[in-house]
Amino acid sequence: MINMINMKFNKNKANPSRNHNNKFSTSLTLGKGNLDSDFEEDIYMHSLPMFQKETTITEMEVYLDEPIKGLPYYRGLIHYMHCMQAEDSLIIWLDTPGGQLDSALAIIDAMETTEGQVQVIVTGEAASAGSLIALSAPNLVLGAKARFMLHAASYSIGHSKQGDIESRVENSKQLLKGVVEEGYKDFLLPEEIELMFIGKDYYMDAAEVTARLEQREKLQEERQVKELQEQEDLEKAEVKKPPRIRKSPSTS
Repeated sequence: MINMINMKFNKNKANPSRNHNNKFSTSLTLGKGNLDSDFEEDIYMHSLPMFQKETTITEMEVYLDEPIKGLPYYRGLIHYMHCMQAEDSLIIWLDTPGGQLDSALAIIDAMETTEGQVQVIVTGEAASAGSLIALSAPNLVLGAKARFMLHAASYSIGHSKQGDIESRVENSKQLLKGVVEEGYKDFLLPEEIELMFIGKDYYMDAAEVTARLEQREKLQEERQVKELQEQEDLEKAEVKKPPRIRKSPSTS
């Protein structure tokens, strides 16, 4: 007696654009071989049903190979990252001289909160806001010609009243300080970040960026181990504390 399971694998490939929908469909069919008796036939005619499940995996690629524009330009990219499932993926090919900080921060926030898999590949320049995007990537790949340029900011004053301009610049400085300290933490030394705020620019090739990324990873691991140890010590201290005994109020 032979009980056969026939499995069918279908992969529907989309057109050769950057939006690939790969559908994986598995059909399970129970068949029967040569049955020796009516008893065996009766058993396999009432076998356990099996059900088909179809899963859709979305793979997207996008090229950030121009100056970073205003936020509405990236609405589709950000929306896709918000909608990604764990099996979905996105590759960002990065080669940009930088641009608007608000757009870069929105892209970074979407990368950090998505459930999908995001990879940033630096093929050329990652300058200014582009370096922040690269260094915030969950998975970063450097091409052989990758190069970074890091600085604090460039301001465009525009036309407005002096008080408005001064207020705007002061507000931007406070925002920028937090962004730079967080984005370049452990990648730059604290003293290097301080120099950046007074106008220092940093130019790095792929080899230097790689070395600094390795150092950043080491520092982050050491900090995590230290925090876990402190948490364990705190929990042990709480266990060792003697129970507090409350005295009953005296009666007169």
